Amino acid sequence: REPKMMITEVKKLPCAAGQFFGRPNWGRIFKQNRDKHKGQHIGVFLCGSPIIGEALSRESIKNSDLVGTPGGTRFSFFKENF
Repeated sequence: REPKMMITEVKKLPCAAGQFFGRPNWGRIFKQNRDKHKGQHIGVFLCGSPIIGEALSRESIKNSDLVGTPGGTRFSFFKENF
């Protein structure tokens, strides 16, 4: 039986690059993606909890420029229901 790894150890693994741990800070995540993909239309997809969907929908709207804004960045939220 192997000992459990601490989160600080997991974050150092090469496969952990770009991963988020714990409760997501949606504002930070959207800002990082907005800065990284300026002027693009970004799809946000969820298959999961409606509560998370509400948060992602709000952040998608909050972090989007108006349609037609020159060089604007837009997030479009899509939720899959089963």
